[in-house]
Amino acid sequence: VIFYAGFLTLLVSTAFDNRDRRSYGFHSGILTATDPAGQFSQISTPEGMFDWTRDHLLPFLYGTHAWDNATLLASRPGGKRVTSSLASYRLGPTRIRQHRMRP
Repeated sequence: VIFYAGFLTLLVSTAFDNRDRRSYGFHSGILTATDPAGQFSQISTPEGMFDWTRDHLLPFLYGTHAWDNATLLASRPGGKRVTSSLASYRLGPTRIRQHRMRP
């Protein structure tokens, strides 16, 4: 029993310490880029969702210019897979899912 308690303590401390320290920056950057006014939670109609997708999400996911204002081409490193923040790549298709919650 003492061995299992020690093993569990070691496992939990390793898992707690083994986190990406840059994840907060990525998360806050994505939130800032896709919801600059903080009004995403107030969308209540399909038209509002489509407007947000057109105005904020798609320009973020499919950036057109690099940091030096050069056009992003497939021949450049990262090409068209990089987002407009130039900090992350799109690895697959974008999926928007609906998560329903009771008020």
